[in-house]
Amino acid sequence: MGRRTSKEGMEYWRQQIELYEASGQTREVYSAEHGIKVHNLDYWRRKLSQRPAVPPSDKSWIPLRIVEEESTLDLNVGKVRITVRPGFDRELLSEVLRVLAV
Repeated sequence: MGRRTSKEGMEYWRQQIELYEASGQTREVYSAEHGIKVHNLDYWRRKLSQRPAVPPSDKSWIPLRIVEEESTLDLNVGKVRITVRPGFDRELLSEVLRVLAV
């Protein structure tokens, strides 16, 4: 299970990445001068580049309406698809499956 990072910790690394990129220094030189490990700098550069800079606004959400449907069972027999709904005729299904040689 992954560890969660505090907002303060993420902000610290966000600032370090910005300072590093503005410095013009190599990763090794910047890390040595700031007392951080190169692999940590690399890790956080990757991690923070994967996150959106701005959280999505409420406008990005769309309404969802959940409609209760009756349950069905889909059987795929070769190229034939059979949908079985509640209240199906068991005899008819048995005959169809026999014809399809199941």
